[in-house]
Parts: sequence; structure tokens; C-alpha cells
Amino acid sequence: MRTFTSKFAWMMVVLMPFLFGSCDSDPDYDTAYTLEGTWEGKMFLSSTWDNYTYAISYTQLCFNRDPYYYASGTGYWVDYYSDAPWDYVANHIEWQVRGGRIEVYLVEDNYTYFIEDYRLSDNIFRGRIYDNDTYLDFSMRHTITTTSTTTGIRTPPASTAMRICAAARRWWVPRTATWLPQP
Repeated sequence: MRTFTSKFAWMMVVLMPFLFGSCDSDPDYDTAYTLEGTWEGKMFLSSTWDNYTYAISYTQLCFNRDPYYYASGTGYWVDYYSDAPWDYVANHIEWQVRGGRIEVYLVEDNYTYFIEDYRLSDNIFRGRIYDNDTYLDFSMRHTITTTSTTTGIRTPPASTAMRICAAARRWWVPRTATWLPQP
């Protein structure tokens, strides 16, 4: 009995640091986890095509996390128009969170935007999108996030905008983004 107690005591001494040690979470991972899903809101952007400028009525962003590197992923960025000859412009995106800054690469436009000075919660995403020396303030709301009941992993379901994004290469309209004055 004494041998069992002695072995048990040594096992506890060896295992104690592992049992009560805490793991610090990576802030980039936490941001990416909260960012995952579909966000909708108004960004004060416009597109110029054929010498006409068209205002974007609202934007939809979808962030899907990479299952192997959790602070990055893919998704789509869809700008909807109300007065243009087209209804929307869609881009596939590749994104990552690095050092607290969100980098969004628009695949079809071959351009990168940087999101900084942001506040992010489960429902609201506010911040600034930087384009060289200019910036745009935005505010979006979280519209779609689901959690798998078997794995516990949050993934957005297929939506109309994702199907639009899949067809974006066929219907893509070249554009030049310009910042609109903010109210």
C-alpha cells in the first residue's frame, strides 16, 4: 500500500504543472474565430466603369477559416449596386490576421486592403479599411454563422452570395474603387 501511495504521490508531482498550467490564446486566432462567417453592411465605395461612377448600396463579406492555419482563410466580397447596369461585383478573397491587422486580398482585382483600428464582437464589426494613404470607416453586422453539432466547428452555409462568387470569374466587371464622402 505504501508503494502505491508513493508512486501516486510522484505521479501527482510530475503531472501537476500540466494539469494546472494555462494556455495563452493567440489573439490573431481569437480574431479569426470571431471574424468567421458572413457580414453585411454599408461601405462608402463606388466603382467607375465606362466613364460612369456607381455607388455601392451594401456589401457582403464572408470569411471562411483555413482548417490548418486558423488565423487565415478564404471567402468572398460582394458589392451590390442599385443604379448600375449590373447588380453586383463579386471577388474571391484570401485573408489573414497578422499582428492584429486583417489583410484581405481580392483575387479577381489582384489588390489587397488592410483592416485596422477595428472593434469586433459576435454581432458587430466596425473599423477602418486602408487603401494606401486613404481610409474608409465601416460598420457591418454578423448575419450568418452556424456551428456543426458533430464537430463544434463554426462554418457558414452555402448562400446565394457564395454561388454568385463562384460565377464571378465569368461575370466580373473591371472596376476602379474610389472612396465616397462619408456622411
